[in-house]
Amino acid sequence: MYMKRNGLTVLLACLLTLAELGHAHAGVVWWSGQHSVSRLESATGQIRTLAASSRVRAIAPLADGGAWVVHGEALERFDAALRSTRVVVVKQETPDAPTYAAVAGDGGVWIAQGKAIDRFDAMGTLVTQWRHPTTIVALAVDRPDGVLIADATGVYQYKDGGLSTRVIDLRGTGAPAAMLVDLAAGYLWVATSSYGIQFDGFAGFQERSRIALPPGTSATALDVTTGDLWLLSGHRLSGFDRDALPIASWVVPADTIADASALAVDALFPRLWIGDRYGTTTFNHESMQWIRLTGADPTSAMA
Repeated sequence: MYMKRNGLTVLLACLLTLAELGHAHAGVVWWSGQHSVSRLESATGQIRTLAASSRVRAIAPLADGGAWVVHGEALERFDAALRSTRVVVVKQETPDAPTYAAVAGDGGVWIAQGKAIDRFDAMGTLVTQWRHPTTIVALAVDRPDGVLIADATGVYQYKDGGLSTRVIDLRGTGAPAAMLVDLAAGYLWVATSSYGIQFDGFAGFQERSRIALPPGTSATALDVTTGDLWLLSGHRLSGFDRDALPIASWVVPADTIADASALAVDALFPRLWIGDRYGTTTFNHESMQWIRLTGADPTSAMA
């Protein structure tokens, strides 16, 4: 997506990962279990679920309602009806390391795992292979042919043949765990083990604000329409506005969520989606209603 502010245009998109996290995309929420992929249309409540032949490692939603899904050593493209339209082989550099995926500007996909950064075009052809010196912990697209990645020390911008520049120094802030992009304002949130730090992408990634993350924060999501940041910490669900001011805080019923690992914001309705070891739950923060969706496969990722 392109945004304009002060005459500038940038491309920002992101994969959100903090133990595994996500966001609703154009009224659609994708989530994965250990061996399944599900797609929910928020407006109709229709859920489609497909069994995966191997462990699901990452999901990258597409603008047409489909998604790229990495499972096992396969990269597979699904349409909105969960029909497979493309399958290619993707080797795992480090089998136990997390995998990150984000849609590229041409409808292809960026994948980062271990120290490897690969880009596949819309047909699933491998077109770019770069390597970072250290292990990658988050990934975001900032131009059609370039990416932002985070490692243990900061955020780096890769472009034009694999040249990299560190644009944010995160040393002393705790280990980085996620990058979240506020599309409307051009801000980049970086979640570390201790803080949520907001940077201005239009001002050379200068720090704009900082909040201390509550202990036990396991999932984070951003409302792309309002810029509100949501945090799930144990049995506490908290919200902050675009200026990092607190706007809401609720206690999650003890019998509702267990070991939550994923959080998503509904783009159409006042709802949050939470994934835990029993599946997926929705929370309407106007009616204060919690609804557990059926399904026993633990939810490990949302997008």
